[in-house]
Amino acid sequence: MRNEIHRQFIHYIGGNAGLAILALSAIYKLDKTIPLSIFIALFLIGLFISQKLQKGHSLPLFSALIKHVERPAETQTPGKPALLFLLGAILTTALFEIWPAIIGLIVLTYGDSVSTLIGKYRGRLELVSDRTLEGTLAGILAAIAVLQFIIPQDKAIGIGVIGMLAEYLPVDDNLGIPLVGALAATLLL
Repeated sequence: MRNEIHRQFIHYIGGNAGLAILALSAIYKLDKTIPLSIFIALFLIGLFISQKLQKGHSLPLFSALIKHVERPAETQTPGKPALLFLLGAILTTALFEIWPAIIGLIVLTYGDSVSTLIGKYRGRLELVSDRTLEGTLAGILAAIAVLQFIIPQDKAIGIGVIGMLAEYLPVDDNLGIPLVGALAATLLL
């Protein structure tokens, strides 16, 4: 359980860092190529680190961190979830305006972290692919709780529900959730 909590904490910190990059770009009315370039650079650095670890090199901080939080199915590509998270941020930022991208990343950062923890440790009603009703509902509530501070509550509810239901798409949720959340924001706002 401790490893999963640490894993979701990293997800939360990384997501908030991405949100800060996007928010600063919005506040200072910067071109979205700036956050996009940062996300791409981080992705390329992460890919380099992953390849080094895959070849057996020891990178003190990264080796220990990945060993600590990695799930058994992820050993072929070290850091794969972080790479997919960054890819989700890249695609969402590239395809949508800055505010829908922020909203999509909020749903991913808060909704996905909470849904994973509640689903793994309190979930009883499994729906699809280890996803539980309790986890999904908790993720929706977490996304709505944060979104309602920046958009009207009725829109936050719609976007939170639609964005978190993207967990059930046949793509990694680090890609699906921010893209669907940003699409929902584009359509509903």
